[in-house]
Amino acid sequence: KDFAKGAMVTITDIAGREIARGLTNYSSENLDTIKGLRSNQIAHALGDNEKPYDEAVHRNNMVATRQV
Repeated sequence: KDFAKGAMVTITDIAGREIARGLTNYSSENLDTIKGLRSNQIAHALGDNEKPYDEAVHRNNMVATRQV
């Protein structure tokens, strides 16, 4: 699905079951670009002048919806 930075997203386990929801630090397009990169490679990959986030959804912006 496509979403913007700051959107509420569902986080699922490998079986597709929802385990959490949170506010994303990146858009879906940017996540596709940085997927698999190390944190120190993100700024270069996105071409942004801002310091990139180390996580797609920070734990302070997430709530667990299912016990794993």
